[in-house]
Amino acid sequence: IRALGLAPFAIALPREGRDDMRRRIEADAPRLRAERARIGDSLREVRRALLAEPFDREAAEAALSNSREAAMALQAYGHDALLDTLEGMSAEERSAMAERLGRAMRWIARRDGREPQRE
Repeated sequence: IRALGLAPFAIALPREGRDDMRRRIEADAPRLRAERARIGDSLREVRRALLAEPFDREAAEAALSNSREAAMALQAYGHDALLDTLEGMSAEERSAMAERLGRAMRWIARRDGREPQRE
């Protein structure tokens, strides 16, 4: 869950919610592995561009763009799994989730040396 850019939600979700999301994510593991492999391939392309003489900016730019697209696809997949999980919660569970999310966000802000914001 954290690897999909959802760290605050991973902290805030109750165990059942994390397990639900994990099941949803693992159900499509081949697609996720393909996107992660795409990121790895892109990094290898960037490395080749770094070693080229002269530096191959266009190749590096294309590789970074491909990596960004794969990362966005992974994040979108994580968002869909999160929304499916949240949609299955009762109003009370969502309210409790919102409270835990606020605490997680404040904890992350303090950890990162920022002033936590209250809402």
